[in-house]
Amino acid sequence: MRKTYLVSIFLLTSLLAFAQINESDTVGFQLQLRSGGSYQTGNVELLRVTNQLDVSTRISSDLVFKTQNNYFYQRFFGNKADEDLASSNYLYLQPENILYPYAISFISTNFRRDLDLRTFTGLGLTYQLLQKTAQTVKLSANVLYEQSTYRSQVFNYQEFDGSEHIKAFWSTLYLRGFHPLKEAALKLTYELYWQQSLADRVNYRYHLLAGLDLSVRKGFSIQSRIIYAYENLVTTRVKQKDLLWTWGLAYQFKSK
Repeated sequence: MRKTYLVSIFLLTSLLAFAQINESDTVGFQLQLRSGGSYQTGNVELLRVTNQLDVSTRISSDLVFKTQNNYFYQRFFGNKADEDLASSNYLYLQPENILYPYAISFISTNFRRDLDLRTFTGLGLTYQLLQKTAQTVKLSANVLYEQSTYRSQVFNYQEFDGSEHIKAFWSTLYLRGFHPLKEAALKLTYELYWQQSLADRVNYRYHLLAGLDLSVRKGFSIQSRIIYAYENLVTTRVKQKDLLWTWGLAYQFKSK
């Protein structure tokens, strides 16, 4: 019986992952939507809600705006376990080129990591290592100014104790790509980045994502992701690493 509950939880879990919208696509408008969750009561009390909305629109012949927005909420036995918000916003200049610049702004909260608010803005460059109709590989680098506010003033590195605010310039190295498999019905996607504070050597983080997308009909796909996230600087109440395996349904729309 307990195994049945666990299987039900996983089957009803909606996908929480990063967008596959490609800003270098020449179409004028792209949208990807994921929404779902699960609720269970009795021997196991669980509420999980996930939503994601990603939009890319061509402002002019040279400018493309893209926004990626995620919400994740989770509660076990009446106690909140997660409530995360994340919004990433990009402005690209001539993203069809092999090398193109972009501006980024980001805002997020993360209950599980004791993170009350994190914001950053910055500028970067993207180099297209491979750009075809159905596959791409991109390498990006940027410089950011970040402000993070925590709910605790006690960290795993004592030099940060006493203040819940950490502000610094950061650098990022980012690689992402996707490739069709099995006559394009199956797609491999991956993403990894490394972020390093320019002020403090011990303050760094990295993120790894690998996934598969299986097309089931026009616009709809079944998707699975394995996500590993690590932050070296954390409050003493949380762990440095997280591993998440998710799968669910997604819908994507494109318009000229």
